[in-house]
Amino acid sequence: MRLRTRLVLLVALAALAPLGLLGLGASRVSTRLVSREVARLQATSAGGLAVFVETWMGLELRLLEQQAASFDVGSLSDRARAAWLRLVLHQTPAARIVTLTGPGGVDAAPGVRREAPGSEAEGLVGREAISEERYRRFRAALPLDRARREGRALGEPYTPEGGAAAVLPVAVAAGDHVLGVELALDALERRFAIQAGEGAQAVLLDPAGRRVIDTGGGLVDPATLTPLLGGVRAEDVRYRSPDGVPVVAAVAPVRDIGWTVVLAEPLAQSRAGIAEIRARTLYIAGVAAILALVLGSVFARQIALPVVELRDAALAVAEGNLGRRVRVRGGGELAELARAFNLMSSRLARNAEEIARQQAEIESFNRELQARVDARTRELREAQERLVETARLAAVGELGAGLAHELNNPVAAILGLSQVALAADPPPAEAARLRDIEAQARRCREILGRLTELVGEEGGGARLDRGGRPVVDSVVDLDRVVREALSEVASALARRGVAVEHRVAGGMKVRGARADLVRGLGGCLLYTSP
Repeated sequence: MRLRTRLVLLVALAALAPLGLLGLGASRVSTRLVSREVARLQATSAGGLAVFVETWMGLELRLLEQQAASFDVGSLSDRARAAWLRLVLHQTPAARIVTLTGPGGVDAAPGVRREAPGSEAEGLVGREAISEERYRRFRAALPLDRARREGRALGEPYTPEGGAAAVLPVAVAAGDHVLGVELALDALERRFAIQAGEGAQAVLLDPAGRRVIDTGGGLVDPATLTPLLGGVRAEDVRYRSPDGVPVVAAVAPVRDIGWTVVLAEPLAQSRAGIAEIRARTLYIAGVAAILALVLGSVFARQIALPVVELRDAALAVAEGNLGRRVRVRGGGELAELARAFNLMSSRLARNAEEIARQQAEIESFNRELQARVDARTRELREAQERLVETARLAAVGELGAGLAHELNNPVAAILGLSQVALAADPPPAEAARLRDIEAQARRCREILGRLTELVGEEGGGARLDRGGRPVVDSVVDLDRVVREALSEVASALARRGVAVEHRVAGGMKVRGARADLVRGLGGCLLYTSP
């Protein structure tokens, strides 16, 4: 079979087969996705209704508990209790009846309810009148004993005669009394009606499966959903209604209360758009088939040879022959494609060379950078070592300076006292001991002087070399050195009867450590004196 025929058949097959599969798959996928999306939206809506019911009931119950805990009802007077009941009724928008039952099960105050006469004077406008029969039914439905045990309790909801909305009896412990309130569920019914919309049904069931709120529609069968009551969350629940209508529903529990929200709609309603999707898919598949046959027949003849040549050249380029070129035939898009391929091949060859050159430069730069990093690392390590040594010497210096300052005073006192005692001409034995004390004190002062010089307290702050020796870098006046040396040995020379005459030399200066020169000259004077 020639390439042109094969191209036509392949183009037609390539167009029709995917489109057929796409149509079939799209129909199934759309059905599944629509059903899944409907189930998800229903589950979200049912969960939202459950949260709304839970939030609304929680707020109402907390409000009643706070009101019950706000007063010590047992210590109030009858008049105060009646006023408090009216206050509770006034501050609770959903309340229709409010009672207070004492420990014996009798009313601790007259119950407050919506009565037609005098209601406007009490500020309770907007609530329907409560009949005596409804009041008695409410009293009978109050769970008083359970409220005393658990703190609060919900009774069985009911719909009063002629009432627009279902009501719920609630009992809340108030000390040794029980506050009873009939709550109207009209706010919940309005929310359920909005959420149900057109064609769907929203139902609120109590733990026994009884309908608390029902928007109508005949789609929800509590008997079928009995296994899902009592805290089960489910979506995409499918069953047939009592009238035989296929239904898809979602179930969401209302926490802390035990109620269940059910949102259902006919299965046919959720698949309304599937038929249209199928029709459009078939239409698109037919048009695409015709176009595939026509275009395949027109272009197969012009594409075969250039395509084969371009294929071979592309394979050669893929194998590494980046300079491979193809012959350009005639004009049109295929010729432009051939020229573009040749340009691409040439640029690929140049780019390969440029990449190799840049890679070599990068490698060279990396080696240089590594050398710089190594050098810098060594410098940083040496600097760190110098900083550690400097810190160590500074710590030693601070310790030595403090020690020298603390010891200088007692050593000076010992030296002075010994010299004073010697000046008093003591007996020979005592004089010998005093001279030993003076000598040892002088030795201590010399050691402290060297320590002070080592840590920089004298000589302008001496620096040390690597061997711990002071670095001599200052100019010392010899006259000052002589004066300091004579002041240190004057008392010792006087005891020996030696008189020293000092004549100023006139500005003689040398480079050295002043403390060492003072100590050396003092030692020479003592050694050479008779």
